[in-house]
Amino acid sequence: MGRLNNSITNSAVAIGAQIITMVLQFVLQITFATHLGEKYLGANGLFVNVLGYLALVELGLGFAISFALYKPLANKEYDKVKSILSFYKKMYILIGMVIFASGLIVMQFIPFLIKEGTGIPNVKFMFFLYLVSSVVTYFFAHFQSLIIADQKSYITMINQLIFKVFQSCAQIYVLMNFQSYELYLIIMILCGLGANLNVARIVRNKYPFIIEKSNHKIDKETLVDIKKNVVGTFSGKIGSLVVTSTDNILISKFIGLGMVGLYSNYALITAALTTLLGQAMNSTVASFGNFAVTESKNKQSAMYEVLMCFVSVITISETVAFVLAVQPFITVFFGGDFVLSRTLVCLIAINFGFGSLRSAPLTQISALGVFWHLKYKSIVEAGINLAISLIMIMAFKMGLAGVLIGTICSNVFVNLSWETMVIFRHGFKLSVRRALMKYIGYHALVVGAVLISLKVAASLQVDSVVMIVLLAIAGFTTSLSLLTVAMFNTKEMKFIRDRVLSIVGATS
Repeated sequence: MGRLNNSITNSAVAIGAQIITMVLQFVLQITFATHLGEKYLGANGLFVNVLGYLALVELGLGFAISFALYKPLANKEYDKVKSILSFYKKMYILIGMVIFASGLIVMQFIPFLIKEGTGIPNVKFMFFLYLVSSVVTYFFAHFQSLIIADQKSYITMINQLIFKVFQSCAQIYVLMNFQSYELYLIIMILCGLGANLNVARIVRNKYPFIIEKSNHKIDKETLVDIKKNVVGTFSGKIGSLVVTSTDNILISKFIGLGMVGLYSNYALITAALTTLLGQAMNSTVASFGNFAVTESKNKQSAMYEVLMCFVSVITISETVAFVLAVQPFITVFFGGDFVLSRTLVCLIAINFGFGSLRSAPLTQISALGVFWHLKYKSIVEAGINLAISLIMIMAFKMGLAGVLIGTICSNVFVNLSWETMVIFRHGFKLSVRRALMKYIGYHALVVGAVLISLKVAASLQVDSVVMIVLLAIAGFTTSLSLLTVAMFNTKEMKFIRDRVLSIVGATS
């Protein structure tokens, strides 16, 4: 199976699995809000973000190891593959233990992160259960990395989907019949453990060579590359956490768990859409990594601009669909009390769009293994995001809007240019100017699409599930069609069009 077929298979499975998962998450979120309320929604969001900070201990080792596996897998150097995986396994067991110990300490301070008078009982024990569910995955991470690096991530996606369906159904049953957040978390632990054990079984059967003993140690050159990429990826994870995880912590501390709960419904939708595109992009990283070690820099650059065009068209179309359908969706499924203002929807949509556009550069950075050159970016990103958010909250009393403005600013002033320059200067060794101007243009299109969509949404009256679905589909397809026509004669769109036609012709 070639790179293109691997990418198509992985992306198709990723999109299908994510759509099913997204539907399950919406049903689960509605059930959660109905039977446990906004405070438990807020607590759940807070736990996710606190655990995100603890996960910094992982240092970004997973991305660095995956990059190190591309070349030996392509060359069938199985002794080297085994040495890398053995190193990965030892490191991740240690990381899992450190995160668990750190979580037990952090658990004592969880009540401090919740505004006085807005908390829930047994919050420490609930955090402990969430901690266990997170730590379980670290003891099996090396199995998944091998499948993903071998361009067969669809195997892990199907496995995860099966267990996710069972988990969601069991959690919905527990919420409806027992209204127990503790049982909800216990089910998450058991299903996570089951999914990881099954992946381990699949890998041992599919790659029997990893079971064989080997005295081959990881070579110094590979170890140096891994260390450099770990430093760069770790720095990137800090910035990513500040952009995402800090939001709910700031809201929880300065505004209250209730607002975290209200925002979490919108965040669930944007996260699902981001993940939908992100899963498709992550499924192509191994193929782009293989491309990076076998093709010229000019070909890599041309392919990246195609990727950037594709991501931008999908992102803008998703953003339009979100703006048109999100308010009636929240009203119908959660109730009018859960609806946020149009201004906040505008900021949420722009924040989502800018974050989603990063799927293209992040995919290419992972494929090229140039994490080292991002090591200082996240310090700047973290400072800008946190400083602007706190100023907006404390000085201007802007609440959630201030947090979102801080996140948008960190994307615009830091990520937009820095990540593009790293790809072209250190990855391709080519001029960055043309690609950077295109990337800025795509960001401007996101803002324009949001503003136009808000005006259209204000004139619509939608009060049924069928109309919401039709409105979202109409918004997505109309935007997709208009953008395709507008870019019809660009070389990027011609490439995409030719590939689509060749695939259709091959399957007909």
